Amino acid sequence: LEALLLMNDSCYGPLADLGAIEQRARASDANLWGITDSWKTSYHIQSYFLRIDNHALNSAAFRRFWNTLLPYKFRRLVIRTGDIRFTQALLRKAMTTQVLCPYQKVASRALQLILAGTAGDAAAILPRERKYLGWLADEISRGTPLNPMHSFWDVLIAEFGCPFIKRNLLRQNPARIPGVAEWAAFLASHTQYDTDRIDRHLKIG
Repeated sequence: LEALLLMNDSCYGPLADLGAIEQRARASDANLWGITDSWKTSYHIQSYFLRIDNHALNSAAFRRFWNTLLPYKFRRLVIRTGDIRFTQALLRKAMTTQVLCPYQKVASRALQLILAGTAGDAAAILPRERKYLGWLADEISRGTPLNPMHSFWDVLIAEFGCPFIKRNLLRQNPARIPGVAEWAAFLASHTQYDTDRIDRHLKIG
């Protein structure tokens, strides 16, 4: 194989042209290429979209990972033994990684937008939202690793062309992020995606 593309059903999309994104992945000389990366627990590329090149596919590290992967059901164990362990196994063998939306750039841009937004008319921002944005700005400044697909979902789509939005962000919003309820209007203003498709799927229990 020239490369292997792994995807899963944890997202809605694509919100943008995957052909253009695949071209960027092909042009990269990275062994492991994805949309977003994360520093939570340990550095890893988030596995909802993961392109693995020929060199990595033929490595002993790649075979060893799949031969020892256990079918955990709990999400945290899946991430720890799947996403994180896979990226780390390849990095230890001098493999290279690259993503469309690098965490540090996304977080930095999010902080800029927060500071610019909260510096304006206080009445334009709800008190609860202002409190959350203050907390988020503080966490970014501290260098606290956050889940970019949740904490920066709007920045990823509007500023970096991220083609996916997480299902559990819209279904459960586990971090209680303000503004998520306006996802349909946000996607309508920044993408050409048919938001009715997401709405119909969310109604299925």
